[in-house]
Amino acid sequence: SPSSADQVPADAKKLAVSSSGFSPAVITAKAGAVIKLAVISSDDSTHVFKFDNADLSSISIGIGPYSMRVLTFVIDTPGVYGFHDDVPGRAQEGVVGRLILN
Repeated sequence: SPSSADQVPADAKKLAVSSSGFSPAVITAKAGAVIKLAVISSDDSTHVFKFDNADLSSISIGIGPYSMRVLTFVIDTPGVYGFHDDVPGRAQEGVVGRLILN
């Protein structure tokens, strides 16, 4: 269910999404650490956060218009992980980003 601002952990990284893209488009974190990601829809569209890598398909979330949801996950391997808005056509329109794990 959607989260309210007071439910977002203080250490969560905030990621806004709209039909014009993600902000910020690049997020950095430490490999193997717990990542808390507050995904926020900043427009009147529905969005679906999803990683490009099929091995990470279980890490995805849908967000309704002007709402927020929090994802918590761990990725152990350092690297660059692309993500996109999985609503048809949005990735092709440039609604994409990267998670860099050091």
